[in-house]
Amino acid sequence: MLICVMRKIRRRIKVGNQNYDIWLGITKKSAGKTNVLKLHYYPGNPDDAFQKPVAIKSGFKSEEEAIEYGKQFMTELYKNALARSSRAT
Repeated sequence: MLICVMRKIRRRIKVGNQNYDIWLGITKKSAGKTNVLKLHYYPGNPDDAFQKPVAIKSGFKSEEEAIEYGKQFMTELYKNALARSSRAT
């Protein structure tokens, strides 16, 4: 039987001169002797039952690698969203 438990991680990223708190989730799946980690992000409060995690990428070898990728991914996501909103106004 395979049981996956998501570990929720809160990190702070800086975009421009603003700080943003982000929530990442990591699940670990064992395949023989190797562990495969899958990274998710939460678009809102992870304790809210209606906020479902969104998968980003899988195949990480360590949690540190996954977290660093998640911070970079979310920084780019926020930069793009802020650039779009500034062009729209």
